[in-house]
Amino acid sequence: MKKAKLVMIFFIIGSVFLSCASFPDANEKNRTLIIGQIVLEAKGWPTDNISINGIYKTGIQITIQDNASGKTYSIKSQNDGMFYSVNVPNGNYKITRIYFKKTSGRSWRDVWIEPGRSQFVIKEGYVNNLGLFNWLSEPSKSLLLNNKEYEQVKNLFQEEYVSSNWNEKDWIETNIKG
Repeated sequence: MKKAKLVMIFFIIGSVFLSCASFPDANEKNRTLIIGQIVLEAKGWPTDNISINGIYKTGIQITIQDNASGKTYSIKSQNDGMFYSVNVPNGNYKITRIYFKKTSGRSWRDVWIEPGRSQFVIKEGYVNNLGLFNWLSEPSKSLLLNNKEYEQVKNLFQEEYVSSNWNEKDWIETNIKG
């Protein structure tokens, strides 16, 4: 009976801890936020060993590069395809790669896109909203549609992180230019 009570207590404490996952606060160190959402739809891929066909939101890695310094930053999508970083300083950037890897046991399959001249500007002191990316990947082509649906990303963030002080900052739509 004691074991069952202890297990239940640890379960409750763990559940409370996990449900209260915190988002980094806006402060002097974290003055700027880059945020967006990405959805991958893979179709038409051969199904040898492991199928990549389907819709994915979690685990997509976006690599951006500062045009002036050449420094790169990788951001990985979380639940619902949301990705964010407080570690990207202001400047002019380009998306250099978007990557997804699916594993099953020892088998894996990946898809990627090198978007080339996908340019955008990060402004210090704002929430830089990149909006929603719909990434369609087929064997013959890998297309990244222009970003859009800025309000959807903002609303999703505000619903999930109601008490975040990022909600008090100005949000700007950060357009990707080809």
